[in-house]
Amino acid sequence: MGYPDGKRDMSLNAKKAYKIGLFTLSKIKKGDLSKHDFIYSIAFFKWLCRNEYIVPSEQHHTSASFRLTAFYSPKAIKYAVNSLRLDNLYSIFKGKETNESLIAKERIKYVRIAASCSIFGLKKGKDIVLDCVRYKKYLLYSLDSIIGTDSFSVCVVDEYDEIPNDWKNKNTCDILLNIIVKKKVSWTNVIGNKNHY
Repeated sequence: MGYPDGKRDMSLNAKKAYKIGLFTLSKIKKGDLSKHDFIYSIAFFKWLCRNEYIVPSEQHHTSASFRLTAFYSPKAIKYAVNSLRLDNLYSIFKGKETNESLIAKERIKYVRIAASCSIFGLKKGKDIVLDCVRYKKYLLYSLDSIIGTDSFSVCVVDEYDEIPNDWKNKNTCDILLNIIVKKKVSWTNVIGNKNHY
């Protein structure tokens, strides 16, 4: 980390970051956002960054006290517009919705299923009991373990509107956030569909 002319106000790397078009949250302007079709306020963009829906590209020292400052790329604005459900997040930001109310709007259910070992490629044995999130035509155990609801090898044992006390799926928060935050939620590696066989 070098400093120009021996001054300790901003590192050389921070100057380079500004030069290649990166920006700090203190320098973002409405025009920078609207140039990339971000129609919401600067305050909302900063909220997205502070809550890590958008992450910085780099961090550099920008003061004599060696304070690290986050630098963002214009690609972060494009990512937000193209990939995030900004309408949902804006509703949370404004206090009009909560994660829970959005989950209810999406008609997400919590289901306990009995699934045949064969759909996971395991030898025959007892059915596996799993706690899954049901979203549209999918049963999600994790973002990588997705079962089609039309599978021959799955039986829903119980269904809940809210997570029960004995729920054992540690992936649930990641699944729910992915559904309410990501614009395009599509899974191609669905196992156990009828057309999978």
